[in-house]
Amino acid sequence: MKAPPVWQRIVDELTHCGPMTLDDLVAALGITRRHLDSAMRFSFKRHPEAFHISGYEVRIGRKGKAQPILKAGPGTHAARPKPQPKSVVNKRYEQRHAMVRRMRDNARSTAPTPLWLAVLGMR
Repeated sequence: MKAPPVWQRIVDELTHCGPMTLDDLVAALGITRRHLDSAMRFSFKRHPEAFHISGYEVRIGRKGKAQPILKAGPGTHAARPKPQPKSVVNKRYEQRHAMVRRMRDNARSTAPTPLWLAVLGMR
């Protein structure tokens, strides 16, 4: 099976720039994520010595799994980290949105009552 044309570009980029995440490679090479995934599958099956997963990067503020960090040359793949429990994810969400809720509630409580609501005896 012939190597995808993008495969050599990936290996060259990793050799020249050092370890990179998948998003970094997509931006550097100007290719789609689909082409990158296809070339990686080809490489891991046919040429495992070309590059390996040296670690994983969890990006704060992004959903989804941790992104693999690719490194040129032979090596063993790093173990994928376990996903965070829902309680941790929910707590982080609550912390991020607590200030917005406080500001919204404060704005509602300090806002003057509209005249038409005052006439009706509401609020």
